[in-house]
Amino acid sequence: MLPAQTIDEFTRLLERRALSSLFLDTGYNRRFTGDIIEYKEIFDEHVGDAWDIIFPCASGRSNAGGYLPSELFNPDDFDGNLSRKLLKIFNVVGRECPAIVFFGYDQSDYFIYPLKRLRGEWQEHFYEIGEIALKSSQENGHLADVELKAQTMREVRNYLGPRFRFETVGRVTGLFAQVVGAASSAVSMLK
Repeated sequence: MLPAQTIDEFTRLLERRALSSLFLDTGYNRRFTGDIIEYKEIFDEHVGDAWDIIFPCASGRSNAGGYLPSELFNPDDFDGNLSRKLLKIFNVVGRECPAIVFFGYDQSDYFIYPLKRLRGEWQEHFYEIGEIALKSSQENGHLADVELKAQTMREVRNYLGPRFRFETVGRVTGLFAQVVGAASSAVSMLK
């Protein structure tokens, strides 16, 4: 699988699982970011097909920049420049980083979960969110994809409660176009 570089590819990447999210960081906090990325094998083994964390990646091994799901992502592929562009699109300040953007069932909503506040607890929260995604997939797998994603998102929001910042994509016109455009401009700068 090559990195997602178009709106259709990015949308398909988000539609693969009951829960989809995007990892964002400034690139300056390599230790914490490295810790999160280091756990990706355990994470992938735990959540399987229930939850995707998508990473911004630079051109390199795949010869193209864009977005890769955690199971294909190599920490050396992380693109700090692209991630910083995304921080601006999502209006996330550096002190909230790293952060995870959870996407709703369509392009109309998302919420941002700053991980920095959870330095010693993020593994516990990832485990619990993974359990929610797994349970939702198993119990609600009969639902249409849109309904399954909506149900999973509600359950994750309820679990996180006041720890997250909820935003509505309606305030960010053409969000997916901006996300994909950020990757395209990052790739073209490298050429």
